[in-house]
Amino acid sequence: MKNNEKHLAVVLLSLFILGCSSIRARTDTPPTDWTVYPGVRKDLKEMGEMISGQREEPIWVKSLVTAILIVDLPASAVLDTLATPYDLYRLYAPEP
Repeated sequence: MKNNEKHLAVVLLSLFILGCSSIRARTDTPPTDWTVYPGVRKDLKEMGEMISGQREEPIWVKSLVTAILIVDLPASAVLDTLATPYDLYRLYAPEP
């Protein structure tokens, strides 16, 4: 029974981590800068910053964050695709 609980905990933790760039991008973006696929854009931008050396973190942090972003990219693409109608609404009918 304990083995199943560990697997369940890993699966739940993985689900919470995946798609986090999509959520962060939607909460951090001001209404005037709204775009379509903001989570994918954020993943790619942060990966570019890590690879090009624009960030000052130690190499192990850059490696860990880049690995997380690579794992997050497909989930962000799916979440952004599902949220595209909302993004288009926000893009063409901005809040006052």
